[in-house]
Amino acid sequence: MRTRPAITFTEAQRALRVPERTLRVHITRLVLAGLLERQQGDGSPSTLRLYPTALTHARAATHLEHRREHLHEALAHLASVDREAIGAALPALRRLATSVEDNPDEYPDRGLRMMSGRPSA
Repeated sequence: MRTRPAITFTEAQRALRVPERTLRVHITRLVLAGLLERQQGDGSPSTLRLYPTALTHARAATHLEHRREHLHEALAHLASVDREAIGAALPALRRLATSVEDNPDEYPDRGLRMMSGRPSA
């Protein structure tokens, strides 16, 4: 949702690779929690678009800030040689992240990891 607001149900199902019923249950729960809005799109009653709410954006921003703080603290505890090695690897890691984001069909379990909130083994 963060990278594809106004996604259709069909697009979400294709990207996440989950059964229709499972996705409908998750969407309903997110709507009831105030994290997602369903709206008809393109004037067609059969086209449903999904939009993150202001609450979703606020929670995502808070989560990102906590992650940044945690990373900053963790990096501060590393030896300088380790921080330098990580710094040297950043360009390659950025290219890797861009590749994964730009080519989701090449990484079939990506959607499932995103839904569970945990990396797959």
